[in-house]
Amino acid sequence: MTRLLVTSDIHSNLSALEAVLNDAQKHGPYDRKYCTGDVVGYGPFPNEVIQVIRHHQFITIQGNHDRAVFSGNFDGLTRYARAAAIHNHCILSDDSREFLSRLGNSPHIDRTLGIALVHGSFAGLPHQETGRARFEDIYVTDADSATKAIAAAEQYGVRLGIFGHTHIPTYATYKSKIDSSFNQYFIGPVKPVVSRTKKHSILFNPGSVGQPRNFSPAASYGVVTIGKCRIVLEWMQVPYDIASTQAAMRKEKLPPMLISRLLCGA
Repeated sequence: MTRLLVTSDIHSNLSALEAVLNDAQKHGPYDRKYCTGDVVGYGPFPNEVIQVIRHHQFITIQGNHDRAVFSGNFDGLTRYARAAAIHNHCILSDDSREFLSRLGNSPHIDRTLGIALVHGSFAGLPHQETGRARFEDIYVTDADSATKAIAAAEQYGVRLGIFGHTHIPTYATYKSKIDSSFNQYFIGPVKPVVSRTKKHSILFNPGSVGQPRNFSPAASYGVVTIGKCRIVLEWMQVPYDIASTQAAMRKEKLPPMLISRLLCGA
């Protein structure tokens, strides 16, 4: 049996990350720790979050906010996301900038475990100018995008594709739709998913650590158990000190909308 700790979309929220790591100890130990990107952006502590991620040796993929923060190119971000990315970019240490710049946006493939990691979708979208596939910009939110992502993941010869970007805990099968028995918008714990599929890949999004959008303010993460004949996917949620994060965001003069939305998880 192999046990994986899976995180995504931490977004410079140190308090939420610390709460996740403390809670995750109850379900470990882990053979691998993963982050599907967007380590920074939105929140007030980009350098501190990067330091924790590196200390715990997370295997990490580059997200669209990671790319914007280290590069200084904020195209494609909303007004509020841009303001936070500019803030993170300005306070980023040289060491943190180098870390973000080294992250790959292409899927991370572990054929030994039969899994792949990506921020947005395995169905990469070529950039208009460079022609290079940008996997971190695509959202998997419906039947069509899920089907394309699964088909693309199968090209890597893996059973499980782990992704993020939407901030919404999601489980998708090859049934051409997101499994309706596991509503992508949920409040409270979700029952584990047990997959015995060998023929087709499945998709798993653990939700967001630092800025949940499933109408619950608790930090979300995932635990994956891989056996010879089955994969067990578990969604976890843990409360964290939202007030302290909001206070730090106010101190840094981050957009009020980003501050208030942490309380409603939307």
